Amino acid sequence: MAGQPVEIRLPVRRFFCDAVRCPVRTFAEQVTGLTGRYTRRSPLLRQTLEKIGLALAGRAGARLADRLGLETSRSSVLRLVRALPDPPAGTVNSAGCGRLRPPPRPPVRDRAG
Repeated sequence: MAGQPVEIRLPVRRFFCDAVRCPVRTFAEQVTGLTGRYTRRSPLLRQTLEKIGLALAGRAGARLADRLGLETSRSSVLRLVRALPDPPAGTVNSAGCGRLRPPPRPPVRDRAG
């Protein structure tokens, strides 16, 4: 399968709702870990593209994904990265350090004197 296109035919059940007030008329069975509502990628493929995107960003990430046989665009890679939640903010142990202060400026000499 390496580098070869694969088509998976997965039979799933469709359910119909007869209730008049139900806003959704049909429901499709979801296979945990393989399918999701309104998704075009498996969770594993999405995670792989997210990791590639975090490491390489858009164009380079899309090139690597293409070499791995994962067809995507740089825009899609960036969209997946932007959709990730922000990492939790860490705690600050110290507010500053005296060594990070810029060195003092030398005195300005007067040319006239």
